[in-house]
Formats: sequence, C-alpha cells, structure tokens
Amino acid sequence: MDEKYIHVGNEHGLKGKTPAEAADINLKLKRRKLLSLIRFAAKRDD
Repeated sequence: MDEKYIHVGNEHGLKGKTPAEAADINLKLKRRKLLSLIRFAAKRDD
C-alpha cells in the first residue's frame, strides 16, 4: 500500500494562513463547527 502525505508549510506561500483563509473561503460556521459543516454539505446535496 502506498502512503501519501500532505505537508503544508511556509514554503507554500500561505503567509501564516490556513489554506481556506488563503483562498478567501468563509463558510460562516457556528460554534459547533463539525455539525455546521455537515449541515452545510447536506444543503448543497439537495
């Protein structure tokens, strides 16, 4: 089995931001982030 690793470090030019912040993605998740993300994804599948 091949194992794949994803490493995101400063060399990728994100300037201390997460990938979502760098891409200007704001999902406006509430306090319970995982539940909010599941609900967001479920709405998009309808």
